[in-house]
Amino acid sequence: MQLRHIQTGTGQGTERAWKAVVDLGQTTLIVGRNATGKSKVLFSIRNLAQMIANRQQFDDAHVKAFFDDPAAPLIYELHIDNGVVRTESLQVAAETVLTRSEDGQGTIKAIAAGVKDLTGR
Repeated sequence: MQLRHIQTGTGQGTERAWKAVVDLGQTTLIVGRNATGKSKVLFSIRNLAQMIANRQQFDDAHVKAFFDDPAAPLIYELHIDNGVVRTESLQVAAETVLTRSEDGQGTIKAIAAGVKDLTGR
């Protein structure tokens, strides 16, 4: 599975806010003038990987990542503000399979083992 597109930023609504939208291909070269966000984009990709692997938590993050998977493309979105998960979602093949809101409530799609779909077919 390959990360194809990332939208990321921090500090929403503050003077230090920043946002980046990057399309990634087989080979991606990130170039630009000093202080334009190149390192922030790379750190955001690293931080996303660490959050998914449950190795680190962050106080502030807003990430929307698009992954290519031949069987089912994935879109993962996470918004953390002051160490609190505000929203989280995962879409697989355009179907939302996980949602979580600020109060910790959410949904996870579940399918019984040995059953092709939720109707039992």
